Amino acid sequence: MAEVVFSDKPVSVNSLKKSPSIGAAICCYGLKGVMVVVHGAQGCSAYPKTILIEHFKEPVPITNTALQETEVVFGTDTVKASIKNLLNSNPVPEIIAVLTSGMVECRGDDVEASLKEFKLENPEFASFPVFFISTPDFEGGLQFGFEKALYAIIDNFVKPVERKDPNLITLLCGASLTPGDIDEIKRFISSFGFDVIVIPDLADSLIGKMYQGIYYPYTIGGVSLKELERAGSAFLTIAVGTSTITSAKLLKEKCGIPFEHFPSLSNFREVDRLAELLYLIKGFIPETIKRDREIMQDALADTHFYLNCKRFGVAGIPEVVYQISDFLHSVGGKVVAAVSSEYGDELSEVPADKVVVGDMEDFENLCMEENPHIIFGSSHLHLVEEKSGIPLIRVDFPVYDRVGYSQKRKVCYRGITDFLFEISNEMLSRYIEKPFVVKGGRP
Repeated sequence: MAEVVFSDKPVSVNSLKKSPSIGAAICCYGLKGVMVVVHGAQGCSAYPKTILIEHFKEPVPITNTALQETEVVFGTDTVKASIKNLLNSNPVPEIIAVLTSGMVECRGDDVEASLKEFKLENPEFASFPVFFISTPDFEGGLQFGFEKALYAIIDNFVKPVERKDPNLITLLCGASLTPGDIDEIKRFISSFGFDVIVIPDLADSLIGKMYQGIYYPYTIGGVSLKELERAGSAFLTIAVGTSTITSAKLLKEKCGIPFEHFPSLSNFREVDRLAELLYLIKGFIPETIKRDREIMQDALADTHFYLNCKRFGVAGIPEVVYQISDFLHSVGGKVVAAVSSEYGDELSEVPADKVVVGDMEDFENLCMEENPHIIFGSSHLHLVEEKSGIPLIRVDFPVYDRVGYSQKRKVCYRGITDFLFEISNEMLSRYIEKPFVVKGGRP
């Protein structure tokens, strides 16, 4: 149990916080054929688009209502015009998600009312799937926006189905999971013979999707509307990540689907719990899963010399801070510096003495005091790495100075194995003395 401490500085120095609209957009990209519309000025989508493309190394569909100064002052409804333009375009998106910026939230725009008016004024579009997510910059951060978007997707598109499919599982994925993580969890559950509907399915939309023929300006893959409707017939929900718990509760309340929550599948004990859950339903453990676990056990034996009792620092969104800290604690490491970009209930469960809700300066000061061996965080933390000399392993959002991060795995047995080797190799390259070599001989 960690003590959660809030930074008392009057300003934020090198903020770790990202806009909730970015988190909501990331969640929406797990939908098939989606277009994200940010209600605000042009810059309200220009910066998120740049950083999202740099992170995922993929084109991302995002636009804005392009509010100008006169429209902000005198008032105008640009939401309806933007939606109509999209619906009259070729090709037409399958789903439209409307997000808000801090500017229009301060002005008091009622976007939900605008969308209702639009459908009344244009009855030909009355059944078109358009949904709204409130994401003001002054409330929460990336994880908050992701959580609200996931909740809105389930609230708007998942319908209750009386007859349940005994072979269908709905998988809810949290803000800390990369597309590679999601793909690995889906593979893990599917290996037991289950059908899996993933919400949001970033693995299907942001990994390995190549344009064939005509350019399509929306997400090619992802969970479809039909799959979202079918999700209500699942017999079980598996929620992975601390940001999925409210959505899992909504599914239970709305559709009567029980759920199992796993705060992190980067802890092998939680992966064992998932395997046991699926075993109790199906009555067998796949040979591939048994083999993956054996390889992970061997990796634990090979790497414990480099991780046990070592000191680490973590900075990022609450779910990432919990995920990485829980993983390090499970392999004998000690988290001595932990900073979260926003508050979350899971921070009190982080295995560290304290977690600071603060900025990069707070994290840098903690690292100077505690001198961890390795720090974990986004690419922005290269500033801390350069100043302190402490090596950085990139996790969280954004990672813009490395390729392949979208496919990085840190979950289930295979992901844990990869992560163990990555951290241990960093320790070896930075801290472990090289063996003595006789000239002309071999070590």
